[in-house]
Amino acid sequence: MDEVDRKILDVLQTGFPLCINPWSSIGIKLGISEHDVLQRIKQLKKDGIIRQISPIFDSSKIGYHSTLCAFKVPDNRIESVAEALIGHCGISHCYLRDNPYNIWFTLTLEKKFDLNEELSSLAQINDIDSWLDLPALKVFKISFTLDMNGCKKNTVSGKIDSCKNAVKNELPLDKKFIRAVQHDLPLKRNPFEDIARKLDCSQQNIVDNLKNYINTGQIRRFAAILRPLRAGYSVNLLVAWKPLVSNIETLGKYAASLANVSHCYQRKEQLKWPYSVYTMIHGENEDTCRNIIDNIMMNTNISEFCVLKTCKEFKKVRVIYYP
Repeated sequence: MDEVDRKILDVLQTGFPLCINPWSSIGIKLGISEHDVLQRIKQLKKDGIIRQISPIFDSSKIGYHSTLCAFKVPDNRIESVAEALIGHCGISHCYLRDNPYNIWFTLTLEKKFDLNEELSSLAQINDIDSWLDLPALKVFKISFTLDMNGCKKNTVSGKIDSCKNAVKNELPLDKKFIRAVQHDLPLKRNPFEDIARKLDCSQQNIVDNLKNYINTGQIRRFAAILRPLRAGYSVNLLVAWKPLVSNIETLGKYAASLANVSHCYQRKEQLKWPYSVYTMIHGENEDTCRNIIDNIMMNTNISEFCVLKTCKEFKKVRVIYYP
């Protein structure tokens, strides 16, 4: 992976040109040919660095709701429980983490289904006595972009998707459109051609509709998602913080401003798990991540937290909406 590859990855993550032929636009921006752009992206996907290029939907705005969950699983049953969970179509992410609550996963369902009821059922089926249900109360940041050129310092990041204070008029729910555009973008000269044919409309209509969904917040952004390990970020730590209620906003906003923090949420506390703010930290090594934790501690005066190191990834896929 050379400097041009890194520049392409940054553009794909933060400045994807939504147009009929995005590869040509990227080539013009970087001073290389469209053919070179496509060949490089194909190789980056082959190398496992790029996971997917597609719209990133705000599930809550298109008829879904979700929660973060954790099961306390005996060591001798970790693999069998994980295998059962990853077969569930509503579970998109599932990890083994270094904690008595050791299997962590996200559960996303259409709003017509009850999340708590489904989680209780999963616990019962898998003979789990203790679990956590941690729905988000506030989103300070959802912006999973990895700095590939060292341009971002560990201070203010790029775009921050903070809890959408502005009310935006959402478009009517078009399940057919969502089904058609949510998949990995084909690496061909006119990548929206097949979608347009499927929906019996023009490619420009597809592009314009994607832009409309972005303007209403139903799509957060159109971008590439990278595999951190393959991109040089070998460690990720989920950190659960225990601030005073009066300090939640300060912690959330400061952590969200850091480039290596991809996600920052306020979540519901539980008596057996008294943490309210969650940050996902990525780094080239564990020392980098620990330094970021120290930075957050020093700048927010919050010292109570729990580090949840990822030991194993069981499942990491995009949610498929309205299959």
